[in-house]
Amino acid sequence: MCIRDRIKMSANRTDNLLRAGVLSLAFVAALSTGLLAQGTGRPKVLVLAPRSDLEFEVVQSFRWDLAEELDKSGKFDIVTQDQFRDYRRELRIGRKDFVPDSLVPIIIETFKATIYTKGTLSQPDGKGTALSAKMDFIFPRPAQHEDYVLEGEKFTVSSEENTKELAKQVAQTLIRASEKISAMSIARSYFSSAIYDKAIQNFQKILEYDPNDIDAHYMIATSYLKMDSTDIAISRYEQILAQIDPDHIQTREILANTYYAKENYDRALEHYKILAEKNPDNYGYTQYRAFTLVKMGRNDEALDVFNRLVQIKDEDERIRMQMGSMEYAKMVALEQAGDSATAKIHAGKATVNFARAVELCQKSENPDKKMMCDCLNYQALSQLKANDSRGAIETFSRLVEMDPAYPNAYFYMGATAYKDKDYANALKYFYEAVKYVPDNTKSSIYKNIGQIHQKRNEYQRAADAFTKAIPGADAANKTLLYFLRGLSYHDWGNQLDYAANENVEMDELIEAGKMTKTRAEQALELYSKAESDFTRVT
Repeated sequence: MCIRDRIKMSANRTDNLLRAGVLSLAFVAALSTGLLAQGTGRPKVLVLAPRSDLEFEVVQSFRWDLAEELDKSGKFDIVTQDQFRDYRRELRIGRKDFVPDSLVPIIIETFKATIYTKGTLSQPDGKGTALSAKMDFIFPRPAQHEDYVLEGEKFTVSSEENTKELAKQVAQTLIRASEKISAMSIARSYFSSAIYDKAIQNFQKILEYDPNDIDAHYMIATSYLKMDSTDIAISRYEQILAQIDPDHIQTREILANTYYAKENYDRALEHYKILAEKNPDNYGYTQYRAFTLVKMGRNDEALDVFNRLVQIKDEDERIRMQMGSMEYAKMVALEQAGDSATAKIHAGKATVNFARAVELCQKSENPDKKMMCDCLNYQALSQLKANDSRGAIETFSRLVEMDPAYPNAYFYMGATAYKDKDYANALKYFYEAVKYVPDNTKSSIYKNIGQIHQKRNEYQRAADAFTKAIPGADAANKTLLYFLRGLSYHDWGNQLDYAANENVEMDELIEAGKMTKTRAEQALELYSKAESDFTRVT
């Protein structure tokens, strides 16, 4: 595979510490291990050109002199001048083009390097005068947010004619630390290969050189965590915060998430709270602080934190749905406690959050239809609690456009219209409702339909609706339904019976030609049905 192809492949890999969820320690293999070059067992160094205003030839002379000194030490392997020249050709980078920092991780992975250089070369008084260099040696640490930097000293020689001497002095900084660097490289290699006991042994060697090396302490703890020795790992992480650096973010992150996974929410919250307060604009810390409070049942505090969260970033419909659900639950509790005024305030807040959840869901690449329907349903119910009947009907209308069979949507629309005395629409919605509900819930809807028709003096339709309601009703409701149907039969009979409103007998009206015999018989039959239903009731 050519270098350019390897670059393209590596550009598609990620090395990010994931924060929106349980944080993970995912490493890009070549970067994290510092693969030992060519099987020699020595760390490999990529010497990059220092930043400088000097002539190109002077800079390159110093650069490759430094590479040669490191190679001659026998403690390191290097990326050679020929290898780097071929790399530039593959990438079509000009000989004098400066390599940008953003390309450095890809170059390291390409050459399987462990260390790279970064620094400056200067000659303030011009050609033929003192030449100075300060070079740092950087060991990438994917487990951390910062690389391990072996800071170099500033060295000076008499002129640009002495770049070899200058390179020799600069190289001593890394050569003196070679044993520690080798231990780091070997430890990382074992860690990447999941040989955690060997990784711990080699990280322990680093502590022999520097007992307070926080990276070594962190990687030892993480190795124990990978080995499922969670209690030992936690103890090690806590030791880092207590004895080395209380502000070590990575340690506090992993402790917070480990405690959360173990359902030790008190300790998890302790760490999330510190992380969120020290980094108030960090979405992940604030999010998990809120989630932990929810797990602990401290919903009022969680809502406050969620409100801060959406000020940082408001792009997650699940967060808004969570907030809406919590406000809705608070509304219900206040209603039950008899505090309707405050309940209404929280109904308004629930409405806002559910509406925002729907809006965000619509913007996503693959909108979750069920989630949108659920949010619309609770948005409408919240609007009802806030006495916004018109808004509730509009929201329910959006819901049934998406899912006509959504449970109780049409029923609530009918009930809302009925309450507002909009009987025409109430009937329309109730007739839709019975199409989608189970048979055992149709009875109450037909009862509502019958009562509306009764109010509208549509007695035949009322009686039909009550008849459909009776089979699915329980004993108590059946008695009521027989009574209501009896009223409908009676009033329907009165509609047909002209004699009901006149002080005369039916026979007189028939003889006078004011009423047909058929009509009279229909009225008498309805009176008989009414009597039968009333008898059932009494």
